[in-house]
Amino acid sequence: MRRFFLSVASVAALAACSHFGPSSEQVSKDQIARAPPQDLAGVNQACVNLAEAEDEVARQQLAVNSAKDEVEVANDEIETVEARIDKLNSEIKKAEQDRNTATLQRAQQQLKLANAQLDAAQARVTSAKSGVDLANSQMAQAEAQRDLAKDQLEYEQYLALKRSGDPEWKKVNANGIQSRLDADKKKVEQARLDVQHQQTRTAANRAAWQAAVQTYQRMSGTGGAGSNR
Repeated sequence: MRRFFLSVASVAALAACSHFGPSSEQVSKDQIARAPPQDLAGVNQACVNLAEAEDEVARQQLAVNSAKDEVEVANDEIETVEARIDKLNSEIKKAEQDRNTATLQRAQQQLKLANAQLDAAQARVTSAKSGVDLANSQMAQAEAQRDLAKDQLEYEQYLALKRSGDPEWKKVNANGIQSRLDADKKKVEQARLDVQHQQTRTAANRAAWQAAVQTYQRMSGTGGAGSNR
């Protein structure tokens, strides 16, 4: 975990973790640099919180990429099974033409297994896609938390400026910052609800995939084929 310890010599580090702009709702680097270190404990903690929030966004991006990779793997499995089904259908057609009962029965049995395997593969795709939706919703939640952390940092900088007695604090639109904080909190709460909803949907789709795999395993007499990740 990153830590920001402020002293006279480390004001530059504080400025580096802040997000400034021309708006009167933001505290400038020059303004915060004049605040004494003893007034900056809240700012330091806000910097830490922002760094952690940004790290979480990065982790969630990796999770989104991983979930998308799982969809590609699942789609590849479908293509493999569909190719096998096409081959078996051709074998069945030829066996019917040749009146080859033994080959026909064998191919028909294999086709039943292949169709069950296809059901499992399709359920895996559905599960994987809902995994992507979940990862995206968790990413949105992390981004909402990061935006909240940014505005909390702005507010802590405003409070530090005010505590320092610098008259510049009067030029900062504290109401504007608070308005953004209120909006951020609503977005975080909505993102949390979206994640919960998606977790339920993802769990249901994963259970359906597991059930399809178990059906295929029972039919094929195996216990490890198509195991879930």
